[in-house]
Amino acid sequence: MTSRSGQDKPRVTSVYIPDHCLQGEDLPAHVLWTGSGGVRIRITIPPDLVLAQLYNASPRRGDGLKDGTLTITRFEVPGYLGLLFNAGRINVPRRVTTVRFEISTLDGELLRSTEREVILFRPLLKSVSTPLGTTVDPLEGGRGKLTDRLVVSNVGDGTAMIRVEVSSSGRSLLATPRGAEAFVKKYNAEVISEFQNTKTEFPRYGKLLGRFIELTRNPPDFSPASQKTLRSTVAMAQRAFERDRSFLEKILNILVGTYVKNLKLVTEMNSLLDYINSIGTGRVIVSNALDVIRLGPGATELSLELRIADAALKSYPPIQLSPIVVVSEHEVEVPIHCLFDWQIVKSELEQRLGA
Repeated sequence: MTSRSGQDKPRVTSVYIPDHCLQGEDLPAHVLWTGSGGVRIRITIPPDLVLAQLYNASPRRGDGLKDGTLTITRFEVPGYLGLLFNAGRINVPRRVTTVRFEISTLDGELLRSTEREVILFRPLLKSVSTPLGTTVDPLEGGRGKLTDRLVVSNVGDGTAMIRVEVSSSGRSLLATPRGAEAFVKKYNAEVISEFQNTKTEFPRYGKLLGRFIELTRNPPDFSPASQKTLRSTVAMAQRAFERDRSFLEKILNILVGTYVKNLKLVTEMNSLLDYINSIGTGRVIVSNALDVIRLGPGATELSLELRIADAALKSYPPIQLSPIVVVSEHEVEVPIHCLFDWQIVKSELEQRLGA
């Protein structure tokens, strides 16, 4: 259809915004239309979203953001408006927020009016039960597991990344499994050496390789400072790998080749296999699941703290669990993943998506 001015009447072909977003992350959106006639786009932005960027917009007088409503009438190239929102971090694990799109012609004829719901989600760990005391059931190779475990549930949405800190009388009890000490020591030393040598072959990535070396020497502990370093390193690595396939292949060869070369040093695989079989259970991934606590004979009071991050490696306040007294008849190693039962709760997001 052609208007009196000879312009094709606009027709909206797409209004897009994702139906869920991790809190604190970016949320893209767009509006597409055809026709040469002008359009006016009004978008009502809820308080939980912040407009971060506009694409292909060339605002004129009267356009802009006012009282939560964005108005755009002029575009660099007709037919497309792109937007980028930032989803705020809120004090609840999930919230449904609504974005309203209204597209009309410049003379006021409504072309499309639609509301889109967006689930803003994050993980939220909850201690379900903590026994006051428990005993250690012995396993092979000087290892054991708790008779009664601590039950923790992720009652939010998304996967929680955690690091477990265990101490007694202010002293950390975390240790590397005896069967893996030789492997970890030799593996780390060879990986660091290979990264150092790679600086000569790929000098432009010297800073990134330095980060890899530091993270190998001092694995991140989920503190805010280490998470910031890890996020920036991941971003640097992604850019480097996208630009240079040969550099990506080199890094993979170092990591995989060194692992296979030293695998013969690992004498205990049961703990690794147990963890692999349970990874992601209850939408929780434990970063130090293969660490152990070493207990002597008798009773030991344990203090446990969960350091938490989401899938984007953004941190949340740690959770201090109630102390627990563990009784063992002998000196024993208990893997971190054997301290917990992760209660499975199907998230509201999974239910909405039919997962």
